[in-house]
Amino acid sequence: MSDEKIDVTLLIDNYYDGDKIKTTVETQVEEPPADKDSDEYADWEYEEIFSHTGTGQESGNSAYFVTVASSSRPDLIPVGTEYEFV
Repeated sequence: MSDEKIDVTLLIDNYYDGDKIKTTVETQVEEPPADKDSDEYADWEYEEIFSHTGTGQESGNSAYFVTVASSSRPDLIPVGTEYEFV
């Protein structure tokens, strides 16, 4: 991994007890580990992607679905990549 940050736009569907709140986040993330099945990749997802979900609601059941809408490094984080946190 390098120290280079990757510019991404994340489209996020935040679900709370069945209600959906859509948010869009433009941010920079660290380069992901190459092995998507590794614990390091799971840690990366949590630290770099999950950290941008949520709307401040602290009660009820929640789930988050994230789609990458743009990426400055599509070779590492392709547009259309989806992440689920349920």
